[in-house]
Amino acid sequence: MKRGLWGLLIFALAATVASAEEAKHPWGSFKPGSWVQTRLRTVVEADGKKRETVLTAKSTLKEVTATEAVVESEVEMSIVEGGKENKRPGQKQTVRWPLKPEKGVAPKDEGTKQESGEDVIPLLGKPCPCKWTKVVSEAAGSKTVAKTWTSDAVPGFTVRMESKTEGKEKIESTTEVVGFEAK
Repeated sequence: MKRGLWGLLIFALAATVASAEEAKHPWGSFKPGSWVQTRLRTVVEADGKKRETVLTAKSTLKEVTATEAVVESEVEMSIVEGGKENKRPGQKQTVRWPLKPEKGVAPKDEGTKQESGEDVIPLLGKPCPCKWTKVVSEAAGSKTVAKTWTSDAVPGFTVRMESKTEGKEKIESTTEVVGFEAK
């Protein structure tokens, strides 16, 4: 379960890096002590059973050098299945994000469609101008629609992410910022 927990967090952070403008790193323009707290809620329905996972993560910028941003994340998780809640002990991890990721050619997936635009969405009760990216993909009999809103005013850039997968399993996931401080 530890791998899944960190994999989910790393995926969310990596998606942010991948969707960010090449010239601007999601943490590189902030000073140490900047932080963002997010809540990820995922509901999986399969074989007549429903499982809800809530993950809360606080990511804090510890250091920025000429080559990397050092981000420490503290994560707490609870799982509700069959009406019973199972809280997991908190975990902490430090990730070193290169400020200039290696350039490579991403494989082209013919079954993926991507759109992007701009929108203003609420963030902690205030309007927040964002860029958004929507990706629709189909694989192994499942269709996934994912949309991410980003703002360079928020450490880590991600303001909100939503995804829905329909297929053998039905998976709905929402990540949203529940607090942040930009320095």
